[in-house]
Amino acid sequence: MKTIHIIGSNEQRVYHDNFKPYQCKTSEVLPKMYNGGFNDYHFCDTVNFTFANMPLIPKYYANSTIEQETDNYKWYSCTIQLTDITGHTISGCYYITFDKKANKFISENVDFS
Repeated sequence: MKTIHIIGSNEQRVYHDNFKPYQCKTSEVLPKMYNGGFNDYHFCDTVNFTFANMPLIPKYYANSTIEQETDNYKWYSCTIQLTDITGHTISGCYYITFDKKANKFISENVDFS
């Protein structure tokens, strides 16, 4: 299993109104990906991600200014663009959940499909 350490930044690049990813880097080489059908991409190798300095952008309900939050949890998400040491970039969504009762972040993941 390959471990990729993703280092985030608060730098946001605006390509157009619907694509404003936060720039992230890794010191690893990203493994090849394949199209599983209907543009659903997956890594050819098993990959484990670790994160550092990722932006905490509250997740909102669709077409709303209301943050997704319950009594127990608060959700954060943002679009990221990951660049490896060879200059290859991929885009995806970063998700993290904050457990209010335990006062810690849980369920941190990224989706590059």
